[in-house]
This record gives sequence, structure tokens and C-alpha cells, in this order.
Amino acid sequence: MGIPLRAFAGRGRHAPLYTYTFWVERKVYMPALRMTRQPDSVRTRARTGLIASALALAGLPVAPASAVIIYGGNGVDATANDTAPAGYEDAWARTGANGEGTGVYLGNGFVLTAAHFTLGSSLDIDGTSYDRIGSVSILENPNGTEADLRLYRIAVPEGSGLHGRGILDIAPTSLATNIGNQQTEGVLIGTGVGQVELQPVPVPGGLGLNWAADDTRDKRWGVAEIGVPTSIPEINDSGRSVEEAFASQFDFFNGPDSAASLFDSGAPLFYLDNGVPTLAGLVHTVSQLGQSDFQDSSFFSDLAEYADQIVITEGDLDGDGGVGQGDLELVLSNFGTQVQAGNWLLGDGNGDGSVDVQDLDDVLTRWGNGYNQSIAAPVFAPVPEPASLVLLAGALLALGRRRRR
Repeated sequence: MGIPLRAFAGRGRHAPLYTYTFWVERKVYMPALRMTRQPDSVRTRARTGLIASALALAGLPVAPASAVIIYGGNGVDATANDTAPAGYEDAWARTGANGEGTGVYLGNGFVLTAAHFTLGSSLDIDGTSYDRIGSVSILENPNGTEADLRLYRIAVPEGSGLHGRGILDIAPTSLATNIGNQQTEGVLIGTGVGQVELQPVPVPGGLGLNWAADDTRDKRWGVAEIGVPTSIPEINDSGRSVEEAFASQFDFFNGPDSAASLFDSGAPLFYLDNGVPTLAGLVHTVSQLGQSDFQDSSFFSDLAEYADQIVITEGDLDGDGGVGQGDLELVLSNFGTQVQAGNWLLGDGNGDGSVDVQDLDDVLTRWGNGYNQSIAAPVFAPVPEPASLVLLAGALLALGRRRRR
């Protein structure tokens, strides 16, 4: 159901899949994940836990189920952190539910999310549904294996909340740091289930907050940290992992006050870079199922290590990373027709539902953008239907006159 989680033997309604976990000094509970840069100050002792897949277990519903678990007086019926935090308005507007998880809109029709849950047919943001189009691409880890990260595209109609939003910034370098060093705080935005209590209660292992029912799913934000470099092993028997990752501890004592919950897989963590919301990572797993104990962690992909695979160029209709012949052919093959509004793969780059002179103009104006070298001049084939030839000739004439000015 969106997140592989931990549950202790004899507790909860879900069957175990794997044993894991160990105890970390400084009260950090973490899965037994390979620490890529484990600090010398960390001492561990074995402890048994269970990773449970909320999707693969028998008897669980697969339909989507209020969101990020936060500390500070927010129970199941309360409203808190359910509007965009100051400075993160654009990040909030890009984040929504996609099936059994959460996704973030990167721009030019592309959505990034985790790869271990079932996608829905749309990305749903603040009451608007954006239809999923085309195929899904799986990213790779630095070692060449499949990562628990995927890209897909959506149709973005003119006048919608996503229309006209530019390309989202992704962290250029890793911000993950070792325990004890300065850590960067950001904002986690999710669409998962909420919490039951208004305030922390005693739970097995200490103090924490219990998760509410599946029907409490909603969008909410909380403060989270970027730190504790690690890696995430295979998730949900998918064969996919996250080689470059970091953990964020749920810790009301020291500031960071949020944790991911069910259906928050793929939820983005942003930070402000010179006032601009910048994407640092996505949620993939959490410490345990059904509750968020203080000192538990949420685990994120470190997207700076995957950014070279996320190449997005304004005006790129066919999704190959640049504006060129493939994009021109999409426009020409549908020229003069009405199509699904905002369907890039049908040549409607401006989202008005019509493939026309404006779409052609956009492709030719941006010709060559996104490529590392110059490309050949446009070849106007295939030829449109005869009824569209006059329109096309007029467009080319107008473009030629404009470029000579």
C-alpha cells in the first residue's frame, strides 16, 4: 500500500516479510541498511524487527487511504499544516497523490515518484486530476541496478494549476551528512494517512503517535532533516533498491517534527536554496508500521545522485531530453486536429487541446534546446493532410518573416 514498513512480532495485523533493524546510539532507530558513510561515533547492537510490505500482504485493501505525521497538536479531526508553508508554495502546488503513493511534478509533463507501489491513472493535486500518459521509466542506481525511482508523464491542460510551471530544481550536490554534523532542514509534503492522537502517547518503545485509518488520507507538510547517509535494500520484492539515500529522524526534542506514513511513498522533501524550493529526496520507507515513535526514521533517495538521469527540457514533446525532429513529427502528424488537452505525446505543447500553428512555433523556436551538440535542420515529414497544408504553409511563412527581423 505504498510503503514497506517495520512491525514487531506479535503486534499489528500484518504478516512479517523480513527481519532487520539495529539500535543506533543517540536514540536513532534505523533499518539494517548499508551505511555508505557510517560515523565512528555510532555503535550498534543487534535487535530483531520486521519489514512489512503494506501492499503485498494478504487481506489488505489496495485503494488509497490525512498525511505526514507531525508533532504539535494535530489529531485525526484537526487541520494543521494543510496549506502551503511560506516559501514552499510552488513545491506544494506540484505535490499530489498518485495511486497508492505520492508524486511530485518536475515540469514539462514529467512526474517523479517511487517505484514499489501501484500507480493510479492520474496525479491528483488539490482537486485536479492530471491523466497519466505514455510509458514509465525506471531510473538506475550508480551500480547499474534498478532504483526504486520512476518517471512518468501527465497531460497538463491550459488553465490548470500545473500549466506554465517551469522545471523544478533538484539538489545539485548531496546534502546528506554524518550524525553529529550540521544537518539541513527542509519540508516534507505527503499525501498519506494521518495520526490519531493530538499529543504523543506511550507506545511500545517510548513515545509516539499512532496512525489513523486509511480514509484519513490528505495532503500535509512537516519539518524534516537531510542527514544520516545510508542505502535502502530491495523494496517489496521488486528487485529495486536505493543505493544513495539518507534518513530523517522523527525528533520533537531537536526540531525536526515529521515522519512519513502509509501512502507517503514518493513524497518529496524540499529545502530552500536562495529562496527557491529545491528537491532533495523522495520517501521510500519508514521504520515501522502503524505508528511513528520519536527517534524513528523516514528514508529518502538522495536525488542529487540521480539527477543526471532526470533530463527535462521545456518544449520537449517526445521526452527524449531535447527539442528536435521527433517533436516536430508529433506536431506534423497531428496538425490541425483536436486532441486531449495538454497531451505532449500528441503534439499539444501549449495545452489548449488543438495542435496548431502555436505548437509548431514553439517547437521551431526551441529547436536544438536540450542537446549537447547542434542538430540537423527540421525535416517537414510526415506531411499533414491536405486540409492542413495551407495552415502549415502560412505558419512557416510567418515564422520565416519573424526570424528575418
